[in-house]
Amino acid sequence: MFRYPLLLRLCVHCSEDWQKVAAKLIVTHLGTKLYLPTADPTDWSNEKAIPTPWDFQSRVLIM
Repeated sequence: MFRYPLLLRLCVHCSEDWQKVAAKLIVTHLGTKLYLPTADPTDWSNEKAIPTPWDFQSRVLIM
């Protein structure tokens, strides 16, 4: 297990259909380790509530 956030930048050269397949595989294999912005209740307009890297400990962020 890793302690710090893992940042991934993917450069995908495949069709939209294969991108969807890849996305499903990533979600399936990373599970709860994957940071999903749509599931994040954070109010990003509140500067005092913005998460720190510590809040993303042991998470995978895809950029």
